[in-house]
Amino acid sequence: MLLNEFLREHREVQELQAAVAQQQKSFQSRLEARGKEIALRTSGLRKIDAQFELRKPEQQLAFKNHRKRFVVTREFFTGEQPC
Repeated sequence: MLLNEFLREHREVQELQAAVAQQQKSFQSRLEARGKEIALRTSGLRKIDAQFELRKPEQQLAFKNHRKRFVVTREFFTGEQPC
């Protein structure tokens, strides 16, 4: 009787260990997928940031005056002639 109880408990422990191993594997694969997704999105954001940095010198400041819109460029403030 004692041996049967031991074997039953041992079998339950093995089943639980197998379940935990499966959950760990599943979690690890989802974690890797999320890591790849984050890396992909980060690279996309870096590309957008690089494009934004390239546009900075050409940025314009916009001022609104009641009904008209005036666009003031950096040349206006520095006195340089546009090329």
